[in-house]
Amino acid sequence: MLDVPAAAGGAAAPDLVPKSEVRAGRTVRLLLSGALDGQRAQTVRRSVADALRRHRPARIDIDLLGCTFVDVAGVRALQLCYADVAQENCRLRFIQASAGTQRILQAAGLVEPATATTAEEPHGA
Repeated sequence: MLDVPAAAGGAAAPDLVPKSEVRAGRTVRLLLSGALDGQRAQTVRRSVADALRRHRPARIDIDLLGCTFVDVAGVRALQLCYADVAQENCRLRFIQASAGTQRILQAAGLVEPATATTAEEPHGA
């Protein structure tokens, strides 16, 4: 696994730390922590665009385990990321979302019920 910088052209806000990892099989994982709100939404979008440009992945996983809050601007940024990824014939997957975040993703039409992996699934499920 190779760590790569998250986004070119600007530093992330201190409590939203996007970090990308390139994994085998042309998958990029973007790890988020902190609040995904209006001030930080563009950081995530730039990170996804940067990953698409630099790595040409088959799939981007956005790991939401450390994401503590998502507002309307954050949801809109994720919707735009979804559209950007689709234009590049890439897949976008949200992983380790809390149950609340998963409900938000479902309401926004970003995932079907039970397609985002949650951080709250019992072991052995």
